[in-house]
Amino acid sequence: MATHVNIGPNTSSATFQFANNLWYAYNQPNQSRPTLPAIESQGIRGLNPLLANRSAGDFSVSANSPAVANGLTLPFARADYLDQCYAAIPTIGAFEAMPIASDLDSDGDGLPDYWELTHEFNWKDPLDSAQDADGDGLSNYGEFLVGTEPRDAASRFQLNVVPRGAGSMVLRFQTRLGNVYTVQSRALTSESWADAALIPGRGAQEEHRATQGEGLGRLFRIKIERTPQP
Repeated sequence: MATHVNIGPNTSSATFQFANNLWYAYNQPNQSRPTLPAIESQGIRGLNPLLANRSAGDFSVSANSPAVANGLTLPFARADYLDQCYAAIPTIGAFEAMPIASDLDSDGDGLPDYWELTHEFNWKDPLDSAQDADGDGLSNYGEFLVGTEPRDAASRFQLNVVPRGAGSMVLRFQTRLGNVYTVQSRALTSESWADAALIPGRGAQEEHRATQGEGLGRLFRIKIERTPQP
């Protein structure tokens, strides 16, 4: 079977890049060599990927598949189609055959291995947790905790305030799974912070409505903690 793709006029197909693909024609394995407009690096051709059950739509692969540990590590591609963490050298395709535990932290610095690998940190160096890769004033661990990009100084946790009239307001902020968010407030003349709300992270935007008395002449902040893992 042949598929033609129209890439449009004034496009130099020779500038395309191909890497780390597995090509296999089930009906004619010896024909598993597509004609590409550019040289492919580290491609695999003619080897059965050993899909679990392609007729039933299960395209996962076993640990002995030639696709294992031959994929290309991509920036910010943390998990596969089933939300399993990719291995240090990922499996080719949408399913990771050798997923690493999402909470695995080899150097004990609070940063999971998958996160360090995704953001090109050293998962064997416990000192990089306290470092600040993008110089924005927040440590690498802080970036992991709030869910921002550790190598992009413009990526920041934001607490948005929406006035509602008569001294009330709504505080809105993005949460991430596995965190708990404590909204705290204090009077301008006080040094003591009081807890106003406890909000579990659900990976979505959450909000806290400050009442009229609470919202007048007060400062607010968000305390973010990681939920202890069982």
